[in-house]
Amino acid sequence: MGIGVQYFSEFREQFEIEPGRILVKTFKDDPVIPVPSAHVADYPYIILNRGDIHWVHVDVDMPRRSPAFGETEAHSVQFEAFDTAQFEALNVPLPALSVLSRRSVHHFWQLATPLPADPTRLAIRYYLDVRRNLIRALGGDIACQAIGVGAKNPFFAGNLAVRYPSKPCALTSLRVLTSAENRDGAAGNAEYEYGNRNVATFKAALRYFGSCRGATSEDLLVYIEHFQSLHEAEPLGRAENQNIVGSILKSSKYYSFRAERNYGAMGLITLKGSGLPPEQMLAKIRARQSDGAKFSGAQRTEKAKKAIKQAILSLAAGGQKLTGEKIAAHGGVSLRVVWKFIKLKNGVATWND
Repeated sequence: MGIGVQYFSEFREQFEIEPGRILVKTFKDDPVIPVPSAHVADYPYIILNRGDIHWVHVDVDMPRRSPAFGETEAHSVQFEAFDTAQFEALNVPLPALSVLSRRSVHHFWQLATPLPADPTRLAIRYYLDVRRNLIRALGGDIACQAIGVGAKNPFFAGNLAVRYPSKPCALTSLRVLTSAENRDGAAGNAEYEYGNRNVATFKAALRYFGSCRGATSEDLLVYIEHFQSLHEAEPLGRAENQNIVGSILKSSKYYSFRAERNYGAMGLITLKGSGLPPEQMLAKIRARQSDGAKFSGAQRTEKAKKAIKQAILSLAAGGQKLTGEKIAAHGGVSLRVVWKFIKLKNGVATWND
C-alpha cells in the first residue's frame, strides 16, 4: 500500500502546482488533470516538476530473476526495488521516496534547492546530466521525461511505497561518474555535428515526440537541450530550438513512427514488392518487430556479459579482490546489470543460470 496521506503534508509544496491543487493521472497515457490535494490518494500517478523543479526522478524496470529459496517472486522484486545497498554502492543519498507497482519502481530525490520554473540553460543542462548518469547507473529508463513526468503516486493505496529516512539533498550529491562507453544518448544514431545540427535535432525530437504521447512543447524543448548536450558540437540557440519544437507540433501528423529495430543485422528479406495481401503483410511486419526486439535484447545481453567477463579477467590479473562495484566500474555497466548475470562468494564469480 502507499505510505499514507499523513505524509503528504511533508511534501505538499513539492507536489502542489498551487495551494490545494495537484496534477494527477488515472492511467499512464491519460491526459493530466488538476484535482484538490485532498484527493491525492485516489490516483495512481502524480505529476512532478510542473513549475519549480523539486525532484530528481528515476524509473527502473526490475529484471526477472529467480527468487531465493523460500521466497516468492513478489518478495524478491520488493527486496531488490527497496534495497538501499544500490544507493550506498553509488555513494549517493537515499531517495526520499520509492514507489513500486508490478515490476517497475520509481525513485524520488527531493532537491534542497529546487530549480526555478524557467532555469538557465546551464542549470537545466547540469540537472539533466546528473539525472542521466544516475539513471544509467541504476539501470533505469533513459527516455523517461524529467519535467512534468507522470510518476507512480506514493500516496495511492494500490502502490507499494517506502519513505526513507533521508533529507533533501543537493544536486551535486547525486553525481555519478559513468564511462564514455555509456554515452549512448536517448535518440539513437542521429549525427549531431556542425552542418547537420538542425536536421539531427529535428529527427531525434520527432522520434521522441512519436514515442511519448501527450508530450508538450516544454517537454520537447527540454528533451532537445538534453539531446544536444550529449554531443561535442555546440547546442543550437534557444530560438532555433523553439522553432524546431513548433515545426514538430505542426508537422508530426504527416510523419509515421516506427520502433528502431536492427532488422538489417538479422539478414531479413525485404517485404517490399512481395505482393502479400494487407492482412498477411501486417502479420509479417508484427512478427518482424517481435523478432527484432528479441534480437536487439540478445545483443545487449551479450555485450553486457562480455564487458563483465573482461572486467573480471582484468581485475583478477591485477590481483584485485572481486566486488560488484569494481566489476561494474571496470566494465562500464551498472551494478544492477552485474548482479543480473553473476554471483560473488568469497571473491569468486559464478554466472547465474
